[in-house]
Amino acid sequence: MTLPLRSVLEKSLLSGALFCVLSVFSLAGCAEVERAYPPERPVEPPVGMNHRSWGAAIFREMGCAGCHNVGGVDEAGGTMLGLVGKTRRLEGGGEVVADREYITRSILDPSAEVVLGRPNVMPSYRGRLGPQELEALVDFIVSLR
Repeated sequence: MTLPLRSVLEKSLLSGALFCVLSVFSLAGCAEVERAYPPERPVEPPVGMNHRSWGAAIFREMGCAGCHNVGGVDEAGGTMLGLVGKTRRLEGGGEVVADREYITRSILDPSAEVVLGRPNVMPSYRGRLGPQELEALVDFIVSLR
């Protein structure tokens, strides 16, 4: 027994429409989930680690400790201990007070405000840290008083 062409087309269209509707419902809400940028970066501290200790771990993992000291010793990139609130003299003139915004700018665009007498060698971490990681790192540096 053969089905008329019209019946076959109607069944094909109906099953295609049903597939589309089910696909939309199965994807509903996917775009609402906050994702880290870059996508492979975590959005919260690892289990058992608080926000500050996550920032400290990021400081080590990203190699910050290679140039920046947290114990008060003035190394190539300067110490982070007591940095917040200090006035920083800049290459080319000008000054800036080291606050959260300055620290964030220095991590994302280190060449924008180079401290007088320091080498302009720090790499940018833009695109290498997710927003939550950047916040944790800045929180850690700010906590070093």
